[in-house]
Amino acid sequence: MINRKNETIDRNALIINELDKGNYSIQIIPEGEEDVLGKSLLVLKENLQASYTKESIQHWIYEGKNLISHVLRLYHKLEDLGDQFLEHLINYIDAVQGAIYLFNEEENSIVSLSTYAYHQKKSIDQQFKLGFGLIGQCAYDKEYIYRTEIPEDYFTISSGLLGEQKPMSLLIVPLITDDMLQGVVEIASLSPEIPEPTIELVNELGDILSRTIFNLRENQKTEKRLLESQLQDVNNTQKKPHRLVENASDIENSIDYAERIQSNIIPNIRQVQEIFPKCFVYFKPRNKLSGDLPWIFPDGDLVYLAAVDCKGQGMAGALLSFVAYFHLNNIVDHKPGFTAGQICDMLDAGIRKTLQKESEDIYTGGGIDLAFCRIDLELFEIHYSGAYRPLYLLRNGELTEFKGDRKAIGDIPNRNKPESPFTNHLIHYDTGDKIFFFTDGMPDQMGGPERKKYSTDRIKNIIFENQGFTMSQYEHYFERDFKKWMKDVKQIDDVLLIGIEF
Repeated sequence: MINRKNETIDRNALIINELDKGNYSIQIIPEGEEDVLGKSLLVLKENLQASYTKESIQHWIYEGKNLISHVLRLYHKLEDLGDQFLEHLINYIDAVQGAIYLFNEEENSIVSLSTYAYHQKKSIDQQFKLGFGLIGQCAYDKEYIYRTEIPEDYFTISSGLLGEQKPMSLLIVPLITDDMLQGVVEIASLSPEIPEPTIELVNELGDILSRTIFNLRENQKTEKRLLESQLQDVNNTQKKPHRLVENASDIENSIDYAERIQSNIIPNIRQVQEIFPKCFVYFKPRNKLSGDLPWIFPDGDLVYLAAVDCKGQGMAGALLSFVAYFHLNNIVDHKPGFTAGQICDMLDAGIRKTLQKESEDIYTGGGIDLAFCRIDLELFEIHYSGAYRPLYLLRNGELTEFKGDRKAIGDIPNRNKPESPFTNHLIHYDTGDKIFFFTDGMPDQMGGPERKKYSTDRIKNIIFENQGFTMSQYEHYFERDFKKWMKDVKQIDDVLLIGIEF
């Protein structure tokens, strides 16, 4: 009897150990009704397994959204964006075919933008009237369609997806922004069923894609109007050639004046080093005027510091950086004591109000990525919040990443979803800790022997592998390495990288 109890105890101890390791496949068979611990372990295993499965699914969806969101931010032409969206999505969810259709309001129809099948782009021109075929039905009803029974003639009548092998399941998702139809996404799989997590991911990505398409279309309209205006100006100046020279001179003078203003609001490195003696600011604008802005606001024992990345380059980015500069100064000067997350929320509201004038109907499509720190020198605390931008903490041989939120400052709101506030990360720092934050100009720069991106992974590796570096050594290393990486490739964006050792 004693031996049997000991065996049961040993078995249960082994089970607990395996569960602790994450082995949820271990078999648990309670030894009768009196084996209370065995039955409890069985319930525990089932709960842990369910929790693990749920967390794994949510992580998979999160990673998929991050991947595709990053892709969408890299392309500014609808055709390129559509191709890359489909290629990355289909590979991620292991589908076989996909297509994106745009809504043509004038013709009240859905027209193909991009098609991807069997690991390559397909050139297929399809058009569907609203309400006709599954594509038209999805667009008309503004509800997603999931089918596992596909009619034999479906692809010649309703779809537009062509392939060597007929798919067995189909998902069609409408692209809706503020109740306005932007288009439709169609995904086909060779599997009999499309998993629920995949359906959830594609629906969530549909929201992101529709908003991106809306912004790009608005930008295209603006650019078209601007081009028409410029052509009109050119036609006028052809009659008076001297006016063209005068206009060019006026533009150059305006740029020079804006550059002087911007240089006055950008902090001198000596100003930053008075507060943080061990720091560097690597700032490399692409043009005379920059959309990136290093910003600092000392207030006693509190120091506010940010790497600001205003979308657009040249004059457009610079003008938005002026708006961000004055908003930030006003917020921290009149509302002391707020966390970094709360300040980002207030900046978001202020920028949105400025750009939209409190009306989403005239939203400009601009936005700001941001890495924002509120550093308390007395309490040894960092409050960090980011809009698409991370912060890296190097401490005792370990590199920790604090991710920014996946939304921009001043971005257009989604009326169908409640907005979540910006996340505030509280970090207690010690002497010797090092932090780094940056805009997307450096990681997105193309170059190297294979013409690839510099990448955030490269930045992390440089920080981690050279953790004995001083801040000055880090700056010189990044400067040399980035220049070597670019070589003969043109700089594509403004570059800003800030590092501090406490």
